[in-house]
Amino acid sequence: MDTVNKAVQTASSATASVTGGGGSWWGGGHSTQRTWQIYALLGVGAVLVTGGALAVAYYWSRHTQTGRRPHRTGLVPRGRQVDSDLRSPVKHIRALIKDSSKTLTPEFVSALTTIFNEELDLDKDGALNDAELDGLLLRVQGTRLTDKMKAFIQSSFEIDKNGYLTLDGFIGSYEWVVHNLSRDESERALQRDLAAFGWSYDHYISD
Repeated sequence: MDTVNKAVQTASSATASVTGGGGSWWGGGHSTQRTWQIYALLGVGAVLVTGGALAVAYYWSRHTQTGRRPHRTGLVPRGRQVDSDLRSPVKHIRALIKDSSKTLTPEFVSALTTIFNEELDLDKDGALNDAELDGLLLRVQGTRLTDKMKAFIQSSFEIDKNGYLTLDGFIGSYEWVVHNLSRDESERALQRDLAAFGWSYDHYISD
């Protein structure tokens, strides 16, 4: 706003010099004097409009750069980064495996149970049908359920009377990964699957 005030003062000074006594360069005629007064006033108006537009542009540029406005409404504009204090806390596990026994930690089992119940078992019947299992594979591996995969799951892990993967079977599939893959392969697989559901961890093996 200082820019606008200075512009007004400059225009006012110009008006005073134009409408001054006989020493002014335009000759001092009343008609001409009035004409120049009108021009000067129009100039002040133009300065005010321009200055106001600049002030508004400055105001919005300042607040849109920070991603928020002075008076917050609780709504986050689409496409803008959410403030850190509004983000959901990261779901976290301290360790996945108990020392060298390759047993899943209770914390990891609890996380898998939460994922099964809240993310995968959409119809809440306690097991993953073909569509739900297909959704799991698509989410964590980017692949679709095939007959070969389904046969392996049904022959390797606990299923219900309909042939669908139960919670215990789901947890058992991660026990299989830990016991049958190398340390690097199993850790990559567990990290990938957990990240797909918004979970992270500190250690693969507990201290």
